[in-house]
Amino acid sequence: MAKTPTMQSGSKVELRVKVLGFAIQASHKASALNTIELVNASGANAVVNRLGNQSAQAVESVPTKFALRQNYPNPFNPVTVIRYELPTASVVKLQVFDVLGRVVATLLNEKRDAGIYEVPFNAGSLSSGTYFYRLQAGSFVETKKMMLVK
Repeated sequence: MAKTPTMQSGSKVELRVKVLGFAIQASHKASALNTIELVNASGANAVVNRLGNQSAQAVESVPTKFALRQNYPNPFNPVTVIRYELPTASVVKLQVFDVLGRVVATLLNEKRDAGIYEVPFNAGSLSSGTYFYRLQAGSFVETKKMMLVK
């Protein structure tokens, strides 16, 4: 087993990374080791590598289960983001309903590959109130509540 070299403070390190769908952000904190983080578009950490101990933990790039996340921000005015996760390629239907169960928007109705997705929703033409959004992907169905406050 090859020995990992120890990093000295102030050392220069060449880093070559090819990652699709992530941005690299360097964190400089006076009281902590320098950190390199790969973050997705929503800001969620994917990989953290702390220089010095040379350890890295990677979150799987493909989710292990279907998930519908709470929209953010919530309450919102008039734009929010809905995030969902697909462990396998699926036909995805994402709809928004009013409190009477009427469809007010169909955000998606198409096949998507496995992965993590974010869909913006602009409710500029809707009235203030409570709405529901439902994700159908294969046999997975989940509904969540959101509030539009103008």
